[in-house]
Amino acid sequence: MGTTYKATIQIKCWKQHECVGCGGVYRYKFARSVTGEAGNETAAEKAAEKAAMTTMEKDVDQRPCPRCGCLQPDMIAQKKSNAHFWVALILLLVSALVIVLALIPNITWLTYSTAGLILGVASLAGLALHAATALANPNKNKDANRDRADTMIERGELEKVADEDEDLADGEPKAVGGAVIPLLAAGVIGALLALTPFLLKTVSGWPTVAGTKPEVVGPGDTVTVWFPDKIQAVKGYWSGTPTATVVNDGGAGPVSVSATAKTASWGNTITGKSVSNSTPSLWADVKLPNDPKLVGKTIEIKVDMAINYPTAIGRGFDNVNGNVSTTQKLTLAGGGAGGTYYLSMWLAALGAVVVAISGFGLMASANGLRKFAAPADIITIERKGRKRDRDEDAEDEEDRPRGKRRRDDDEDEDRPRGKRRRDEDEDEDDSPRRRRDDEDDDDRRRRRRYDD
Repeated sequence: MGTTYKATIQIKCWKQHECVGCGGVYRYKFARSVTGEAGNETAAEKAAEKAAMTTMEKDVDQRPCPRCGCLQPDMIAQKKSNAHFWVALILLLVSALVIVLALIPNITWLTYSTAGLILGVASLAGLALHAATALANPNKNKDANRDRADTMIERGELEKVADEDEDLADGEPKAVGGAVIPLLAAGVIGALLALTPFLLKTVSGWPTVAGTKPEVVGPGDTVTVWFPDKIQAVKGYWSGTPTATVVNDGGAGPVSVSATAKTASWGNTITGKSVSNSTPSLWADVKLPNDPKLVGKTIEIKVDMAINYPTAIGRGFDNVNGNVSTTQKLTLAGGGAGGTYYLSMWLAALGAVVVAISGFGLMASANGLRKFAAPADIITIERKGRKRDRDEDAEDEEDRPRGKRRRDDDEDEDRPRGKRRRDEDEDEDDSPRRRRDDEDDDDRRRRRRYDD
């Protein structure tokens, strides 16, 4: 494997926000550590720089406006989307594990009914967390938010930059993404689908057959019977010829069954990356007749099977022949119950997928709140001893522009806020802040926080 180089960049800056709630401007100290990886040092540094730019542009901290106490839409979006992502991911991984284990034939301890119950309960619990996250409004208690902001100001982590401006205020920041209710409704439907095996077995009252998968069997179904015997076979190869006999018909009369098993072939040479013995499970599939008289009966089946398998000896292998035998009691449900029950497990899997899609959809919905926020400015934190002396420029100015105004002012002209007009004629007189009812809308256009 080649060498992997890493480069780390420490980000320290101010992030400055225009509050959509009151139009005021404030900033807070923003710090991150980002790492880039690549096959050489130069590429790793470029990767770190790219990651740093993305982080500074998109990442935000949960810092409320010190005047009105509002968290900005992009702050709300980031926290909610992260929460939705982790809930959806954990739920997806748990669901995938349960489904895989439930569908493995020889894992008989995890029945379809139990798997469906786990999936349904986990899905409903995850949806409850999604709903609490999606519908929450972190700006509900603005007084508490202002108290937090005051504490941050005292610690030097947050600063007020400009006062409120009703022209730039949009009112209460949007805190709930779009399509939340339909997405939650889809998740509930998915959770109900996930419960299908449990609900179906509970309502139908089907009897359980221990040691089989699925654990519900009816006339016309095929049931897998497992042998307790263990063998040592190269790469798990084996071949069997089973014979099934009903030794107790449970009063149903003569019953004829058939059986099949694995039929592997390996020839005279076995090759591969790992040519060694393993311990495969031996099984036989028993096909039951589709006879209504078997419904509700308990029958006992004996299965004898001749087996052949290769076992490793030194650098080669020998073919081994043997015989295994087992018996299985079956209490039969209604006709085709096993097939219906098997289908219900796939419906449960589909429900888990729907729940996962719902969760990731809520994450996307939360991210959509970012478009309602004003773009944040990145301001370098000046080092001690290198702070600029702005008083020299201020001697020729009567009023200093707001912090969000352009920093490179012309010598004889006060500049308006950076969110407003950026290019004004040099001969234009200083003018007060424009209101929304000014006649020339183009002269007061600022950067849009979102697309209509």
